[in-house]
Amino acid sequence: MTYGILVRDAMTKKPVVAGPKETVFEGLKRMLDKGVGSLIVVKDNKIVGIVTEKDLLTKVMYEMKDPKKVKLSDVMTKNPISVGPEKDLYEVAKLMNDKNIRRVPVVDKSKLLGVITVKDVLKIEPSMINVLMEKIKVREPDFKPLRSSETAGMCELCGNYEETLVDADGMLLCDSCAKDLAK
Repeated sequence: MTYGILVRDAMTKKPVVAGPKETVFEGLKRMLDKGVGSLIVVKDNKIVGIVTEKDLLTKVMYEMKDPKKVKLSDVMTKNPISVGPEKDLYEVAKLMNDKNIRRVPVVDKSKLLGVITVKDVLKIEPSMINVLMEKIKVREPDFKPLRSSETAGMCELCGNYEETLVDADGMLLCDSCAKDLAK
């Protein structure tokens, strides 16, 4: 199956980047200033990693490390999966779903062109929600769709589907992430 929509048409064309020697504090400040949930870590114009909000929560905050001393290279996911700009959006959405990732750098001949996120996919192809719901039903046979008045969906930090999300600082989060954020 394909959508006939290419990654280049849906991706964020100006991803926020950082160097591996920058501190977590500097990276977090950049993420907050730019309003993004991840940084592409680049060294010598090549992608060496990606740092997400979840990385910061689980590898720095949860472990009570000093964000002014920890380097991004210490918490990044090294050699992240990437895709080319000519890839069909459906294939990338399936890849994200299969690998349980929410952001994928877009590269052409090792040059960073952008980043494609779950939000980018859903903006272009909202019917992907149905694909995700079917996967949940297969994985969790007792799953029952919610009434429309309930707040359900994917947590904006960990990406897990939850029947009840809470609004925490303007983000819809699962209880676990909301508690972590409040600490």
